[in-house]
Amino acid sequence: MNQKPLLFVVLICFILSACAGGTARYGGKWDYDSQGPAAQAAPSSLSQPFERIETQPLPDLSQNNANAYDQLAQSYLNQDTQRSQLPFAQAPVAAPQGKTKVGLLLPLSGDSAKLGQAMLKAAQMAMFDLGQGSFELVPRDTKGTPEGAYEATQSALQNGAQLLLGPVFSGSVRAAKRAASGTNVNVIGFSTDWSLAGGNTYIMGFLPFDQVERVVSYAAAQGYVKMGVLYPETHYGNAVMQAYQ
Repeated sequence: MNQKPLLFVVLICFILSACAGGTARYGGKWDYDSQGPAAQAAPSSLSQPFERIETQPLPDLSQNNANAYDQLAQSYLNQDTQRSQLPFAQAPVAAPQGKTKVGLLLPLSGDSAKLGQAMLKAAQMAMFDLGQGSFELVPRDTKGTPEGAYEATQSALQNGAQLLLGPVFSGSVRAAKRAASGTNVNVIGFSTDWSLAGGNTYIMGFLPFDQVERVVSYAAAQGYVKMGVLYPETHYGNAVMQAYQ
């Protein structure tokens, strides 16, 4: 993978993880299964301060650019409809010479369709900014369910995806991890469930340990010594309380 596709992957991961972090705005819940393994021990406390990262602003969205994005989104959705009808047994489609295929697993339909469509547009903006000559997006609809994520992962792999970005939510990431097991294709899931990381699966999300440490450190710096914690009695809430303690 040359530098431009790698730069694209890094940029798109940051953009999409920021979008996924705003799930509550779309009526979502904490990205953690109500039933699952007990919360694991939090990683050791972060001792190094966070550094400020300067980023370049996104290009101004003129009407012409907005129309280009909409046309590009429609073309990908049309390709997704056509390709999803292909049998999984078909041989993987080779990427055009010099291009890197990146599978994008998002909930483009279902209860979380609004979030998925926003993340798809963010990915297209990143691709539009960097140029389309060296990589190709392969969007797939997970329907916001583990079953849909499993099928979307298989479809993207059959179409030659060399890297998978997504899906969103822990249950879907778990399903995508199973579908991609036994391959050399890495999965970068957008979830706060750190226990899913391992093998060829990576997690990019807002982890409770980092959030709690930043909030508590700031409060302590302001002179507060007595703090109350309101948390749900869930695995995620227990992890938050454990990190606070």
